[in-house]
Amino acid sequence: MNTEEMKLNIPSDQQRQTVKGSALILGMNRTTFIRNYLQTGKISKSVDDQGKEYIDLSELIRVFGTEKVLNGVRDLVQNEQNGSEATDHNVQEQGHEHGNLALELKIENASLKAEIHGLKNLLEERHARIQEKESLLQKQQESLTRMQYLLEDKQKAGSPVAKPSGFLDKLKHLFS
Repeated sequence: MNTEEMKLNIPSDQQRQTVKGSALILGMNRTTFIRNYLQTGKISKSVDDQGKEYIDLSELIRVFGTEKVLNGVRDLVQNEQNGSEATDHNVQEQGHEHGNLALELKIENASLKAEIHGLKNLLEERHARIQEKESLLQKQQESLTRMQYLLEDKQKAGSPVAKPSGFLDKLKHLFS
């Protein structure tokens, strides 16, 4: 089987590879591929109409052989398909996780709102108690003030009468 026949069995989007894609097909590190094959000139790069560099599979087949390259392409395509399936599964799983997270957040939000409402009620109750105590304290203060005035008035009323100065006044005072 020649190179042209091999290309026909390979998807068209896989016939031109980036440096990274070529290294993946061959099962090696990108840096190793560049150092050992591109920099030494064993494999040549091409440039497409848009100026993007690529490596044609025929170059890889020429250097590494048909079987190795085809197996690498097959593995690469299979990994991409598996990755796509895994990605679809991951998206569904993440969607489910996001749904669970959203539900948990809604529950937590409702719980926090209820707690805030309860705290507001408690604060209002305490504020009402404080107002009651302040009112009671004010009434007690008013009572104390009235008592103080009464005591002061009694002391004024109970103050000693002027001593009688004359003899008759002394007698009146004694018999009264």
